[in-house]
Amino acid sequence: MPYSESSGREVRRFTGGSAVRQRQGLFDLSASLTCESQVDADPADWAGMDGSLPFLEPANPPVAVPPQQISLAGDGTLGSNGHLWALHPDGLEMGATAQDPQPSSGGPLPDQEKYRSRVNWDNGAGDISDTNVTSLVGQRITLSCDLVGPPGSSPPPITNYQWTVPGTALTNFYVSTDPLQTNGYPVLLTEKTSNTVRFCWVDSGTKLVSCKVKAMGKEWAAETCFSVKRPNATLTATIEADVEVWNNLLRFQNNAFQGIAFWGRDEDTSGDWQLIQTGHQLYRYQEGGTTNWSRGEGSGLDTAYPNPNQYDSPFTELPAGGSETTANGSFTTYLAFRLTPADVLVPIRQINWSWEGDAWTNASGVWTLGYGTANVDHADAPAPPTISWTNNIMSTLRHIVPEN
Repeated sequence: MPYSESSGREVRRFTGGSAVRQRQGLFDLSASLTCESQVDADPADWAGMDGSLPFLEPANPPVAVPPQQISLAGDGTLGSNGHLWALHPDGLEMGATAQDPQPSSGGPLPDQEKYRSRVNWDNGAGDISDTNVTSLVGQRITLSCDLVGPPGSSPPPITNYQWTVPGTALTNFYVSTDPLQTNGYPVLLTEKTSNTVRFCWVDSGTKLVSCKVKAMGKEWAAETCFSVKRPNATLTATIEADVEVWNNLLRFQNNAFQGIAFWGRDEDTSGDWQLIQTGHQLYRYQEGGTTNWSRGEGSGLDTAYPNPNQYDSPFTELPAGGSETTANGSFTTYLAFRLTPADVLVPIRQINWSWEGDAWTNASGVWTLGYGTANVDHADAPAPPTISWTNNIMSTLRHIVPEN
């Protein structure tokens, strides 16, 4: 009576890892098959085959199935080098049976090498892929992205990088190097297409950073999550003196005290706390016996960045032969934080203050105070995450020009 028998096998593979944040891996899949055509000529032997051995034996001499004819489950067909690149999520079990159009074939189990993309905090905690890490505003961060595979493997080259860095990220805070530091402004992070990004955040919050890479024609991303902390503190300012005329000066101070003093307190984070001050100052001078006025005016950074002083005492000279001089100044003082002097200063608190005064010459030609006052905010307030300026007050303040 007629008798027939067939056999086959199913191969499955596990993509490894844990399926967190939709992590994916790049797989180098390979397989080889050999045609089977040798059959036992005695049908009586067939009934004893239990499936542990192939029903057909490889041809003699062996005949290899061309790699381009071998497919692996749903991943596609091998290339001429016997390899196929595939991208799969972690944590999956999936089919990996090698198939070909030959009537019968067999071979070793398919092989796979897995490569994962990773985010490295180069000046911090190292590999931080799929983790939650903390940082501080102003803290300089260097991240890089690469592929890592089994020990001894050679990862394929990455041909494209695209970083996503949410929030307000700076590459630097630029301060001009001239003596008066006449320009200062934040430099936003714009270069996001190389393997490395260098930046700092000036705003707080949760930041999901990703780097999308392309290798062997496949695109996928590595991620990490930063929790960025903005420290807190209190900036206090107190008026220490009155506005007065002294020794041909109209000034906001006296012989015992500076005009206004500042100090930070209640800092909740250790680091380098500094003051920064910007503002506007106007002095006006009337020529004696005339209606002619001249002025000196300046806006921008006050003194230096950061400001080395914990106080301020603005003043102007009272010119000989003048009949009246006025002063009007308004300023914002910032308490700023950076983790170390190598990091970027981020304003944390601010306080506004002002002063004004008027002096005139009496009948004897002696300068006399007409009035003077100074005011400061009752309490400090949150500062914006960054500031800028395009001049130094002193750049033009001493350049006296006629008003009419």
